[in-house]
Amino acid sequence: MRVLITQSPSGNAPALLRGRFSPDHGTFALLIGAAEKVRGKRTRKTVTIPFFHALGKNLRTVGSYTTQTSQFRAQIQHWFAAYNARDLVVFNGSVLYPATMAAVFEYAATVGQVTFVAEPGEYERTRDAVRAAGMRPEHLDWDVLLDRLPVVPGPAPVEEPDYTMDHLPICDFLLFRHQARVLNEPARFAAIDADYRAAYTAALNLDPGDDSDLELDTVVSLLARVTRHATTTAPLMVALRATQAALLTRGWLLGAHQDKALGTLCSVRSPNPTAAHWRALHGYVSTQRVAGVALYLLDVPPEDLNEVSVADAARFLATGTIGSQPIPDLARPLLAAHLYARQAQGATGADSFLNHVGTRTHLEHLIDARRHLGIPIDARFLRGQHLAHTERPLWRFGLDLRTLT
Repeated sequence: MRVLITQSPSGNAPALLRGRFSPDHGTFALLIGAAEKVRGKRTRKTVTIPFFHALGKNLRTVGSYTTQTSQFRAQIQHWFAAYNARDLVVFNGSVLYPATMAAVFEYAATVGQVTFVAEPGEYERTRDAVRAAGMRPEHLDWDVLLDRLPVVPGPAPVEEPDYTMDHLPICDFLLFRHQARVLNEPARFAAIDADYRAAYTAALNLDPGDDSDLELDTVVSLLARVTRHATTTAPLMVALRATQAALLTRGWLLGAHQDKALGTLCSVRSPNPTAAHWRALHGYVSTQRVAGVALYLLDVPPEDLNEVSVADAARFLATGTIGSQPIPDLARPLLAAHLYARQAQGATGADSFLNHVGTRTHLEHLIDARRHLGIPIDARFLRGQHLAHTERPLWRFGLDLRTLT
């Protein structure tokens, strides 16, 4: 690792370098808050959250399953390796104590060059802070840094969903549409209502068959059909609430446990990953978690996830395919980060790639991806990849249908 120090020509150095960092180009910015010194924290935990920010991690998701444990701090360097990081620029490094400065170099061990940017008057303090951690920095001219970090084009636009689960009310189906109108601006409600009306109309026209008894699998098939183009779980929830309301007018009560019912509707769908799904997975810190979900989205059956070896993962990355399925550029770091983590653990080619503890952990990670990120996948009830949903015990899926007449 090469360590350098430069001085910005004016204050607010992050603003002067705005637009010059991108994981796609292997360049990252680490902003250390001034409060770190005020609080007097001297442990390596101090810089964990800034590193998560630098890597683009979703702190809402990070906070849901980890705080600042060593298990996840140790994976920071593997993410840098997966992104082929060549430059890490550190702002406000003068506030770091020796222990926290040493942690910066530990976490950035796989980065080719670490550059500390000092604002006017802070050059000597930054240099002394780096030296206190046992490193010998070199001077770097500001113009040379600008040449090394040209402005990068913005990421390709990703089609954002019209609404997410955060925009939907948590209430009974009788009040759902009204509360959705209250909670959302007119344009967003119009998108929600369009999906609601489509599912409501389909449910009103549902044909129970010659025996006039509506079967639960018929309702599941209806919901799967009207949400076949959904790329998040939110349209599935809207369709479910609309179907409940429509069936009630026809004399049927469709009871639904929200989480389990979403699992039902997701488990009867084939994985259909989008760029938005891959980008959302980059928000996770756990390399093991993202690797398993990525393999599933790349058509590895749930029952085969634990059978993938370290050698298999290395071959996937080398060939760029899994079977006949090409690995998208956005998915490669998700697999590479965990491969580097397993290699750092001393795993050999024959060892398990995911290395899960327990027989259902990989399934729980798929369920969590649905809950945390809204990706419409679920493997809770899968019993073989060729099992039709009509052959599964639907009563365990959080749906219950009964007649009111």
